[in-house]
Amino acid sequence: MYSNCAWRPHLFVVLAIILTFFAWAVRAGDTDALRYASGQADTNDPTRVDIALVLAVDVSSSISSHERRFQREAYAKALSDRRVAAMALGGGAGRVAIAYMEWSGKRYQRVHLPIRVMTSHADMVQFANDILNIEDTPNDPMYLQPTAVGDALLAAEVAMSALRVSARDYIIDISGDGVINDGFGVLTARDHLLSMGLTVNGLPIEG
Repeated sequence: MYSNCAWRPHLFVVLAIILTFFAWAVRAGDTDALRYASGQADTNDPTRVDIALVLAVDVSSSISSHERRFQREAYAKALSDRRVAAMALGGGAGRVAIAYMEWSGKRYQRVHLPIRVMTSHADMVQFANDILNIEDTPNDPMYLQPTAVGDALLAAEVAMSALRVSARDYIIDISGDGVINDGFGVLTARDHLLSMGLTVNGLPIEG
């Protein structure tokens, strides 16, 4: 589906990430009890970020090598796009933190780019280039595993927990393709993350 519309995946991911940077989570209850409390960042703290974002990318056996490359290229193009940078860095803090991880089976999650604070378009371009430089070895066992979304969500929270500054919003964007057929229950994992104050967005990948 990609060969005749190369610009469309880029545009789709640009729009998805722009919507992520627009997002404000609406949650019930006492946010002070949440580990990731949306809207609780100290506006006087110069180290804070507006958005903390973990990109969790499916590379399980239902994803072809073309789709792996497509996802990396689409995220890289989106993050290096000036429109996305303007949105990401246009909040009160003017800073964003992003991590990039890939996942497949229940024991296969790999944080290629630990969460990184960015303050400029150049920083985001460098992050995008780092995504493109991820080594892709065809016989990597990670690419031969079933699809364990629940474990991927839990691993994404661990990647988020490495952030050492406060954020206005904490968001996990997870891509997926195929049937969930391995690992921890996805609904249980999702509910656990929501109870901690995280926002979870899904991005389906069509083959």
